[in-house]
Amino acid sequence: MPSPTLTVFGLSLDILGAMVLATPDVPSLSRLHEFGQLRIAEAKLQEEGVKPEQDGYNELVGILETLPTVATAEEKPSCEYQVVELRRRTGYAPSNIDFRWGSEYIEARYEDTDNYRASDFYQVSDVLSAIRSEERRIETLVRGGGLLLMATGFALQILSTSM
Repeated sequence: MPSPTLTVFGLSLDILGAMVLATPDVPSLSRLHEFGQLRIAEAKLQEEGVKPEQDGYNELVGILETLPTVATAEEKPSCEYQVVELRRRTGYAPSNIDFRWGSEYIEARYEDTDNYRASDFYQVSDVLSAIRSEERRIETLVRGGGLLLMATGFALQILSTSM
């Protein structure tokens, strides 16, 4: 005789697992997780830049801390970046920065002004690759958890019908 309690619990795990599995695809849910914050930071990085009070800033800075800089700030007027943005070199930069005219780079500025000496510079490809890699890693863990919940729910349902 099937156990109704075990069946209901198994179905509940299936529903919860399906919700967890779908989390990365639902914008309002994904923004609650690190991978969603990284997506937001990546989009803002390419639009107007990411500031400390915006979503994704902490996650983006965490990624930047793991990457090598092309050039490091000579002056650091504050302890944290005021803005991190994707820039194209259109003017003079200090001689210790080896960028070609028109090349893109990630500029993490310690102040709001365009003072090149108060900025850390990163390769665009390194930053975007690291962001996407971290997004995929976390997303895979979340989806794996959802699949595990669903498999457990199905196993409980099978167990309850075989009793």
